[in-house]
Amino acid sequence: MPEPLSPCPITGELIPVTTLESPTTKDAIPMCIVTGQHMVADDWCLCPNSNMPALYSEYIKYITAEAKADMTARGGDDAAAAIASSPIPMEKLKAMDPVTGTEVKVAQLKKCSADEVAAYISSYNMIDQEEPPKKA
Repeated sequence: MPEPLSPCPITGELIPVTTLESPTTKDAIPMCIVTGQHMVADDWCLCPNSNMPALYSEYIKYITAEAKADMTARGGDDAAAAIASSPIPMEKLKAMDPVTGTEVKVAQLKKCSADEVAAYISSYNMIDQEEPPKKA
């Protein structure tokens, strides 16, 4: 089965989700800390703890799954049934950050704007940065 495709955050062309280099520009594409897939411009957030990029929708899924697993582990089958029948309020969802191991809450996640994404990609690829002075 072929690998799923998603838009390159640099060019917008559809590329395999694990491709970490733009096939057109050859620029590096940042990787999501939750999935290992390349980032997508309209689903981009930065981890509030590590400041590393994550796919916003996938980070929410990760925190939700971890929070439910934690509640189930603490409460057994009764807790699992209660969780399945009633959603947990978003502001209460929390889990351990996959990079730093510190607590992160869904309420802390903020989607990045197109300008923030462009700035991150430029910085990531060291575009528009001054060359270090050359030794004489």
